[in-house]
Amino acid sequence: MGISHHKEVIALNPVLGSFLILLTSVILMVFVIINLFVSAILMTFGKERKSFKTQKEAALMDMLLLKLSSLLGIQQHQNTCTVEMEAARTYRT
Repeated sequence: MGISHHKEVIALNPVLGSFLILLTSVILMVFVIINLFVSAILMTFGKERKSFKTQKEAALMDMLLLKLSSLLGIQQHQNTCTVEMEAARTYRT
């Protein structure tokens, strides 16, 4: 991952150095766990979107996936945007 000098940090200030190393480790693990949950949710939405039979339910699932992705800052392919526009047209009629 990289060069880290834990012994030097702890030698300079034992309390603050230990806290800094522990805090950094915890924050990195939280990001890893959040990434796992987000990927599981997005995979589930993708599978459910493909399994819907009616067009209204599929359009709703496409819109939900697009909103969730935009909320999390994930870029979608160009064809998903056209599906979302078609879904909006379907709900207007």
